Amino acid sequence: MIRERKPLKQSRCALCKGPMPEPAWTGRPRIFCSDGCRDRAAAIREAERDRREFERYQAEQEARRKARDEERARREEREFQRALEAGGAVAANARWERLDRETLDATGSRYGLCQWEDEDGSGGFFGRRCTRRTADVYCAKHSRVVDREAAEYRRRKAQLQSDATPSRAKNRLRR
Repeated sequence: MIRERKPLKQSRCALCKGPMPEPAWTGRPRIFCSDGCRDRAAAIREAERDRREFERYQAEQEARRKARDEERARREEREFQRALEAGGAVAANARWERLDRETLDATGSRYGLCQWEDEDGSGGFFGRRCTRRTADVYCAKHSRVVDREAAEYRRRKAQLQSDATPSRAKNRLRR
């Protein structure tokens, strides 16, 4: 006796949960109610695969960035220690640069440190030692010094120009 096969019937579409059409007698059982649902499900699977791939790519990029940052931090620390060992103006500048970077980070880059560099008597430099916060190049104290020096320079320049151009009286005396 030949037994008739009953088709397997799924009651609802896997995507839209709508009713399924009548099952075929041969082939695999249907999962989706139409070609449109099947195509949308394939697009969803592809988008999910792309999302996972993109997340993996982002995680790799983050790991690379973190490794670069750690290497840069180690290199900067080695340079800082070498500068401290050198002493003098080099060490003063290294300490100032580290403090300046910390100040910029703490204030969201709104304020840095005064960039005034102290001079010794022979025209050399002691390095940057002023640690006052400022939004300008120099703190208020050193800005006043710069303003005084600029005014003195302008005064001397004007005096030299007036001395360089002889007056008519001086010309008459020379003839």
